Amino acid sequence: SCFRMSQTSFKKIMTMRIKALRKVKLFQSLNNREIEEAAEVLEMVSFEEGNYVIKQGEQGSDFFMVDEGECVVEVDGNVVFTYTKGGNFGERSLMRDEPRAASIRVTSETLSCFRMSQTSFKKIMTMRIKALR
Repeated sequence: SCFRMSQTSFKKIMTMRIKALRKVKLFQSLNNREIEEAAEVLEMVSFEEGNYVIKQGEQGSDFFMVDEGECVVEVDGNVVFTYTKGGNFGERSLMRDEPRAASIRVTSETLSCFRMSQTSFKKIMTMRIKALR
């Protein structure tokens, strides 16, 4: 079955996503069209309590923004920070392929995040570079 969404609820969701993206340093230089594209490629993902979203030392290529729930940042097994709604992590992996600097463990019953892949991010950035030429 085809999933149809009313224009108003789609606009509402997009506005929310754009607002969230605007708070991320990495996306602050994007123009309106680029930020809209970024908002469109965000994927909703969820994790259960105790699960790891990312693990320290693993190769990472996704960026995450917390929509609902709570998670902690662990470095060498020690909790160093807590993220709640609006928190974001993994932005470094959008730019370069490097091992994750920390682990992210879910501490609420569930954690909902928006995810952006390095591929999607690079597409937006490549278009921007071409536009600048």
